[in-house]
Amino acid sequence: MILQILSEKKESPYDFVSWNNGNNKTSKVVSGEKMSDKRNIDYIYKQNLETSIIEYLAERKHIELRQAMHIYYQSRLAEQIEQGMYGIENMDYKYLAEDLIENEPELFS
Repeated sequence: MILQILSEKKESPYDFVSWNNGNNKTSKVVSGEKMSDKRNIDYIYKQNLETSIIEYLAERKHIELRQAMHIYYQSRLAEQIEQGMYGIENMDYKYLAEDLIENEPELFS
């Protein structure tokens, strides 16, 4: 079994471990005792939400991921999710992406 430690973001308190178990299957697990800390769980949840929004924007608008990421991080939506405003981070990523497309069209021109 081959182990490789991947560092996702410098400010993340987690290490992501991937392995090849001989069947050409690669998996990720989160290691560390801090998983039960709500702040860290929220951090990972928001990261996954942002990733889903960016991927959906790229697919929906037929643009590259890099461009979708640039658009997302320039949006008011990104700021609202980061700050946890209005509980918006608990909404479905497709709804949030569609809302971004509808309410911030200037970002896509």
